[in-house]
Amino acid sequence: MQIADDLKAGRLVPILPGWSHPPVECFIVTSRSAWHTKRVRIFLEWYARAMQALFAGFEREASPYVGLPADMPVVDRSQIFMT
Repeated sequence: MQIADDLKAGRLVPILPGWSHPPVECFIVTSRSAWHTKRVRIFLEWYARAMQALFAGFEREASPYVGLPADMPVVDRSQIFMT
């Protein structure tokens, strides 16, 4: 998964220990009219949850090698915001 295999094998090593970038948001965008189409809405909701699980897996797998700052709050990735 992403870089975790290279971290495990030692081909990639963390630098600047203790430094991390704050989490960034990922957006899924559609038009207002498409959102009102049930199949589009169901797909986008499924896709958002699939991406949340995928990114959480990346973090879980890489964290033992790069660590996450102790003072960094756990990010709640269970919410989907629709505007």
